[in-house]
Amino acid sequence: MQFIEVTELCGVRSAVITFRRPGSALRFVVYPMIHLGEPRFYAQVEQRLYAHDLLVVEGVGDSPTTRALTAAYRRLEGSSRLALVVQRIDLRAVGVPLINPDMTADAVEEGWRRIPFHERVLVRLLIPVYIIQMRLFGTRRVIARHLAREEQGEYDPALTDQSTPLRELMLHERDRLLIRALHSIHQERCAEHILVGVIYGAGHMHAVVDALWNLGYRPCDAEWLTVFDIDPPVSLNG
Repeated sequence: MQFIEVTELCGVRSAVITFRRPGSALRFVVYPMIHLGEPRFYAQVEQRLYAHDLLVVEGVGDSPTTRALTAAYRRLEGSSRLALVVQRIDLRAVGVPLINPDMTADAVEEGWRRIPFHERVLVRLLIPVYIIQMRLFGTRRVIARHLAREEQGEYDPALTDQSTPLRELMLHERDRLLIRALHSIHQERCAEHILVGVIYGAGHMHAVVDALWNLGYRPCDAEWLTVFDIDPPVSLNG
């Protein structure tokens, strides 16, 4: 199952997919998010969220480690080469009840301390280098190259990727929290006629879809939303 599509013609697109289980009124809508995109993408996502009855949203607790790791994309906003903005949706302003099953700030800091010291140092050193390189030489094509996400087989953190302590912390541990929340929603509200939006990074969608599939949910509708065009718009102001 494809979540992010990258083509020369259509640019980078995100697949918004609705899942329904036979005999159940509950529907899940998954929104594979990219942290850098064009404003219109985030506006289109936000517009759709008003129709939901519950939102499941990502967002790790604010901490020094969280700020350091997310700087890799936050510091790219404002780059004239990219002309992209950081994900900006005021989910609380939408007015729909939401739950945030993501890691707390304390959990992030505790997990960070479990990562070998030399790896922590390396990450801290590489992030500024990446930011400088992308601001000076980066293009949308470079970003797009890393964004294709396709569902392949059953979700198994031990098999799907070459696991590293950092990936375990920032992906797989968070996936487990998210899966637990989806199971709880299904168990408690599967008889209700409600629409549940899952707004998480595209990398988490492997876990989301496998969890829903194992609960008996199947895709019943989908649409593509453009995250950004491959080539930035040409300025007419000289």
